[in-house]
Amino acid sequence: MTKLNHKRMGYIGGSDTYRIMKGDWLSLWQEKTGRALPADLSDVLPVQMGITTEALNLAWLEQETGYLVTPNKERFTANIGGVPVQYEPDGFVADDANSLAECKHTNDRNSLDEVLETYMPQIQTYIHAHDYDGLHLSVFFGNSRWESCYVERHTDWFRAMWQHVKDFWAYVEKDEEPPHTVPEVKHTIAGISIDDMVARDASKDNQFVSFAHDYVKNVTAAKTFEDAKKTLKGMVEANEREVWCDTPEFRLTIKRAKNRSLRFNLTEKTDA
Repeated sequence: MTKLNHKRMGYIGGSDTYRIMKGDWLSLWQEKTGRALPADLSDVLPVQMGITTEALNLAWLEQETGYLVTPNKERFTANIGGVPVQYEPDGFVADDANSLAECKHTNDRNSLDEVLETYMPQIQTYIHAHDYDGLHLSVFFGNSRWESCYVERHTDWFRAMWQHVKDFWAYVEKDEEPPHTVPEVKHTIAGISIDDMVARDASKDNQFVSFAHDYVKNVTAAKTFEDAKKTLKGMVEANEREVWCDTPEFRLTIKRAKNRSLRFNLTEKTDA
């Protein structure tokens, strides 16, 4: 067959890692082997908006962090585990360790966590290909919100992810069609340090789960308690130093302290 030559053949790029993890192997393989052309993104508004706002995004990152941010105009090459890689980070950040910068422009309903989940394969690929310690992710949400975070290098996470890339690339090298259906692979990003903090799944921590059950069981009662307390305080007149009610079950007293705050005292009665 006649193969179609195009500039995205012969290597894996950052966005390709996302497609591999999503299970989009067949169409990506067709592109990498010249059986199909990459999608034309020139009329895809979100993509073009991200390209157009990239310079502003980098400038905003510099303004808000105080670090010197330099736009990147160069395409880099690397070989990771036998897989040729080409990548073009959006910029460089002169922070304490020297880091990469990557810009995204997404919809205003999205969250930073969702952006991190989506683009972590690309982020870690850039960090490892460039042999840096981390990357500043700068994100515009719609036209009224901006957030950023610093993502640290995580070698174990990258190695697990890259094994899928290597498996895919083997089909390209052999010119052998991959399975038509490849399941999406999800590697939790909880252990990756974001702004010097990690997330933790405590589902197997029996003590945590036990207290979580207690919290869920009592959260409605706790809200009812706070609402009742607030209402009772509002029922104490400004010139009243003490208000109480005496019932067969309890005596509740609300006293006004010298600093004018209201103090509750509850005495529960036991059966004689």
